[in-house]
Amino acid sequence: MAALEMLSAKLPVADGGTEWSRVSEGKWMRRLIPELREWIDKEHGEINYFLAQFITGHGCFTHYLNQFEIRETDGCWYCRRRDDAEHTFFECDKWREQRMRVEKELERAITPDNVIRIMLDNDKNWGLVEGWIVGVIKRKERDERAG
Repeated sequence: MAALEMLSAKLPVADGGTEWSRVSEGKWMRRLIPELREWIDKEHGEINYFLAQFITGHGCFTHYLNQFEIRETDGCWYCRRRDDAEHTFFECDKWREQRMRVEKELERAITPDNVIRIMLDNDKNWGLVEGWIVGVIKRKERDERAG
């Protein structure tokens, strides 16, 4: 959350957030939140530890951890492909069933390009997507601790 708040605090949003597209940091966040004004004006939903990891791409993703030499490789614990937030939530077979359950409930596919907009649609969607994200990250963290 701090990273997102820090980036958004730097930006003049009076012009609708056009500076957002020119920020050199946070490529993943900009993909998830292309329209900063919509995010700032959201009427529901709170950011928690798990959503912050998803939105920033910082956390239990081996590509991120490898950058700080916390992990020896950036390979996914489950499939060995490069593990970042996009891989974990949208590509890895380990989490496909969980994503499909949420998509069935939402009656639409979830992609990096629409997930935040879906969450912003209404409180129910926010809760469904948040539950999915929290569940995946908690399981990843538990599996990591189990070694």
